[in-house]
Amino acid sequence: MRCMLCVPVASESRTLVKADLLNASRAADIIELCLDRFTHRPDVAELLATVRKPVIVSCRRRREGGHWRHSEDQRIEQLRDALAAEPAFIELELDIAAQFPRSSKTKRLVSINSPFRALTGLPDLLRKAVDAGADVVKIVWPGVLLDSLQPVLAELLQGSPIPLVGIPIGHAACAFAVLARKCGAPWVYAALERGGETHDGLPLVRELDELYRIRAVDHETRLVGVVGFGTVRDRTLRVFNAACQDLALNLRCLPLEIGPVDSLRAQLDQLHISAIMVTPGLGDYLLPVVEVPEPAVAFGQHVDLLLRKKDGWHGYNVLWRSALRMLERTLKRQGPAPRDLQDTQNVILGCGRIARSLLFGLRQLKATAVLSSPQVSDEVSFCPHCGEALSAPLSPVEGDVRHVPFADVATLRPDVLIATEPGLELGFRPNTLNPLILQPEMVVVDVTSLAHDSDLIIEARDRGSFVVRSAYIFAEHLATQFKAVTQVDLPDRAFRDVLGFEE
Repeated sequence: MRCMLCVPVASESRTLVKADLLNASRAADIIELCLDRFTHRPDVAELLATVRKPVIVSCRRRREGGHWRHSEDQRIEQLRDALAAEPAFIELELDIAAQFPRSSKTKRLVSINSPFRALTGLPDLLRKAVDAGADVVKIVWPGVLLDSLQPVLAELLQGSPIPLVGIPIGHAACAFAVLARKCGAPWVYAALERGGETHDGLPLVRELDELYRIRAVDHETRLVGVVGFGTVRDRTLRVFNAACQDLALNLRCLPLEIGPVDSLRAQLDQLHISAIMVTPGLGDYLLPVVEVPEPAVAFGQHVDLLLRKKDGWHGYNVLWRSALRMLERTLKRQGPAPRDLQDTQNVILGCGRIARSLLFGLRQLKATAVLSSPQVSDEVSFCPHCGEALSAPLSPVEGDVRHVPFADVATLRPDVLIATEPGLELGFRPNTLNPLILQPEMVVVDVTSLAHDSDLIIEARDRGSFVVRSAYIFAEHLATQFKAVTQVDLPDRAFRDVLGFEE
């Protein structure tokens, strides 16, 4: 069955609502007409005649996230008038459904609204909805993190006794729409445009259609996720999904909002999510999910790709491969005398997990490096959801590696400078990097900013140094992850078309 999109229309004007209904009908398969915002009572029959799409009529109370300003008796009276107009669906709360007679032309959408508290006891609520004569059940509840989606998705996966739709309120709503469609929900909710959302976090029709191709999602669609924040996560989503569409792969890449990882592995397995890409800032937070770490993950304590295989979740460190591969290409293109990493003086700025990952990679390539950092540990940050530290302090000297005081880096005259420490500043004060270190013929790499060239890269380019652009590292990073997940090469045009990338 083809996925249907339901677009809510919540207007205050009886005149303007007709235009809103017509606009919604061009993009939606079903329209929800919300009566609770009207200043004056509308003629529902007249509004239904405006469009030819099925219409759900609703009128929500304030305590359930609506905007009804009058008495409960007046609300029930308005719903009775709406039922007389014979819409395709009438939305009724569980506690009032018994007050409405069944209609041969209008189906009953019984809603379970819990917008301000966690959803509990769902199986019992569904049984009550069935007893109340529901044809479809709608659930509204807080959906900020992945685990908050589990009650509804579990019912869909187990085969709910009645058709089930839902609106999670929060950042997880977009992922829920795709997951619910894969699990067999008859329709999903989306807003026509920003500002038209009836609930916080409601995705846009254009987003679901263009980015996730939700109308083509079925139970055989393979799902992978991106965990992280900001531009890197958003660009990963866009490139992955564009590439899958270009290659006609039945795969979707979703943003996953996660909290504590104690039960994450079980959640991913239940939802049949087969791979996770992790943005650099969370490279150690997902380590507890890894069951089979590759040597780079074990050494660097940093993971950015997880693949579910027969013997469990395998963890991989892709970042060092991407950065050093682009660094090697830059060295080979450098002037009339190309060089190899084994022949260069390499300095890594930083002593945290990403620094260790790059150190591991250089050793794999039989190259050496010197570590230097303005502080004992770097990359200490905290999860915005649970407040847990994302990186534990690390000793600046671990293993057989030379460590140089940060103030003495300039005396090394390195051939290659690799920045791994977020927030590294250029300047002449203590614990800042003196820009005079940047010389012609030097190659500068910054792996802390995959979304754009950092101040260090810009300054190095201005001073005549060779630089490895962040966009090139990011492109290689995505290509490596995509190949590992799909066993297919990432099309170059996917990166160019989505991000305007030029070779």
